[in-house]
Amino acid sequence: MYGRADGELLETFAEQLALVIENTNLIQSMVEKERLKSEVMLAREIQQALLDAARARREANSIRGGTKQQLQDPMEGAGGVVYGGVCGRAWWDEGVKGHRQ
Repeated sequence: MYGRADGELLETFAEQLALVIENTNLIQSMVEKERLKSEVMLAREIQQALLDAARARREANSIRGGTKQQLQDPMEGAGGVVYGGVCGRAWWDEGVKGHRQ
């Protein structure tokens, strides 16, 4: 037969087991949060690298303060996107009308 001391010992074991389970759940939660934090940081680094590369490509392929001829050359060659601050002005549109493709 089991006595009072056995019941108290069993209760102590149950309390300890509950603490172990609770600590395990907390640790798993912390590990998951750290994993998500790492993934977000990696995504942020990738996104920043892509943005930096896009900006560098734009700068490498942009002409600022160029001449009319510099804007017309891509239209006569392989093509591309040409944007100029004078677009939409009649004198410019007439001057490049024959170069549009």
